[in-house]
Amino acid sequence: MKFLKRILGIFLSAVCLLCFAACGEKDYGTLTVADIENLKIGETREISAVFSNEEYAAEIEYEFKGNAIKIEDGKVTALSGGRTVPVTAKTKHHETTFTVKTSTERYDNGTLTIENIENLPVGQRIKINTVFTPSGVYEPISYTFEGNDIEISDGYVRARIPDKTVTVTAKTAHHEVTFTVSTVCPDEVKYYDIYIIAGQSNAAGYSSKGGNLGGVFENISYAGEVNAPRNGGTPAQSYLSYPFLSEVKEGLGKGASFIGPEYGMAEALNGHYSEGNRAMILKTAAGGTSLFNSTGGENNDWGNWYPRSQWGRNTVNASASPMGVLYQSLVDNFAAVYSQLVEYGYTPRVQGMAWMQGEADLGNPNGYKTLLKALITDIRTDLKEITGDESLESMPFVIGEIATSFAYANNSQVPAFVTMQRAVASEMENVYTVKTDDLIIVNADGTVNGTDQYHFNKNDSRTLGKRFGEALWNNARRDNN
Repeated sequence: MKFLKRILGIFLSAVCLLCFAACGEKDYGTLTVADIENLKIGETREISAVFSNEEYAAEIEYEFKGNAIKIEDGKVTALSGGRTVPVTAKTKHHETTFTVKTSTERYDNGTLTIENIENLPVGQRIKINTVFTPSGVYEPISYTFEGNDIEISDGYVRARIPDKTVTVTAKTAHHEVTFTVSTVCPDEVKYYDIYIIAGQSNAAGYSSKGGNLGGVFENISYAGEVNAPRNGGTPAQSYLSYPFLSEVKEGLGKGASFIGPEYGMAEALNGHYSEGNRAMILKTAAGGTSLFNSTGGENNDWGNWYPRSQWGRNTVNASASPMGVLYQSLVDNFAAVYSQLVEYGYTPRVQGMAWMQGEADLGNPNGYKTLLKALITDIRTDLKEITGDESLESMPFVIGEIATSFAYANNSQVPAFVTMQRAVASEMENVYTVKTDDLIIVNADGTVNGTDQYHFNKNDSRTLGKRFGEALWNNARRDNN
């Protein structure tokens, strides 16, 4: 009898477990993606993704290696031919693989467009702006022209003789276009110096405590973007179209009553410039953002600063991931502003960059050190590529030390972090730090001197900006008045 009861108990337990499993587990179904065959170069097709349980259909992320294809908005485009690319498709509950095979045939020869280059000073070089359609397709280009008034190599053009206009023919396997290069004497150059600010909230401008400062710095223009949503939407402020903002004043932070370091920086620089010899502060920043590839908190809103050299074979996709979105925005914003200044006859020169970031990353100074060095190297390289200015490989870079009273008085995480920041400055060429330990955010008695416990008040943000401006000016180039 005991034996039968025991068997019955085991049977009932098994039935209960099966019922629990059946009731507790959700049927997410499967995800199936059809292989794509014979995709011609430049051709775009919809990816056929099928969920067996539509209730759990979700946005799909695609991962693959190399640059033979690109995938955007559920569509795949072939960028080079004769390749077989394995692709992994993922959602929160699904993962599958499929292949994309590209053909050596071209779907569409597309177009090649090259803008004219005007007022190129003798001795200077600039990257030739080539635009292919479809986007992402590229073909090697050969350039021909008469005479020796200019020289072209590695995609850059350099002026050799002033007051010349040279017609250049650009050829690829499928295109032939012409553009002109006009040259000028160096003493005719209209320089426009650019000072860059980047980082998180104390760079973006979250300082509102304190009276109206009232200053207007008429010789310093402003361009930039604060808190730009990575998935579209309206930034807190954005000035990225010529003629930009003609003067720096209050209100260039996250709201009309907020400032960031740009105010004090303009105050420090204004006297060195004049109406005929202007400078610009170019800012890209967003609050609460990390240098690590972090996805939580405000990184999810604005993206993070993860530097380019750390992406591996991945590329920035703002709609899919925060990875590197702010880094790429900084580069893109610079390229847009730089090209507009050139278009309107100026010769922009980058005089350096101020970096106020790290509050979000205080817990990992060792990992941060590696990434900060990568950021400095990457941004110097990318700006050099955009401008053709090889001196930017050692562009002045100034790091704002984290305030010792950030979040609370005598923040125990700050000293090790500041030591790391100073070590980066000592180990890299033309890198400096500016102190902030006298800019008190939270007093020793716990009262808040800053705008809040995380952000400087207006006067201290102004002081930080002046220190940035002075450090950059002291290390700027002096090849004109």
